[in-house]
Amino acid sequence: MNKIQENERLHKQRAESNQKYQSRLEELEKLVKDYEKKFSQHQEVLDNTVQMDKAQIDKLQEEKAMLEVKCQTMEKEIKTCRSWTDIAENQLKTVQFHLQRQLEQANKIIADKLPFIDTTRIDSCFSLKINPQGCA
Repeated sequence: MNKIQENERLHKQRAESNQKYQSRLEELEKLVKDYEKKFSQHQEVLDNTVQMDKAQIDKLQEEKAMLEVKCQTMEKEIKTCRSWTDIAENQLKTVQFHLQRQLEQANKIIADKLPFIDTTRIDSCFSLKINPQGCA
């Protein structure tokens, strides 16, 4: 083989290598573009999801704050109601005590002031058709 043929073979080999290289390069560039496009799509989905999650978190935090305020308000109302209940119970005990004393006094007055009436004798007088004043 002479030098020209060797040179031609090398030149041809270089051209084939160059063509394979260019072909592989184009193929890889196409793959990179495809992956970049997929990445972009995934990134967009991810960004949207993150944005929706942040909005949901903000909404839940706002709802939590509102519920905490409502809970605090209800706790205050409960304390107020408990104090009213305590006051009412104390007043009830006082009223019951006074009413019990008044009842005892009334019963004592009734026992001291009213004469004993034997209703059993009066009932028997009525059954005998006798005037109750005569039964006494």
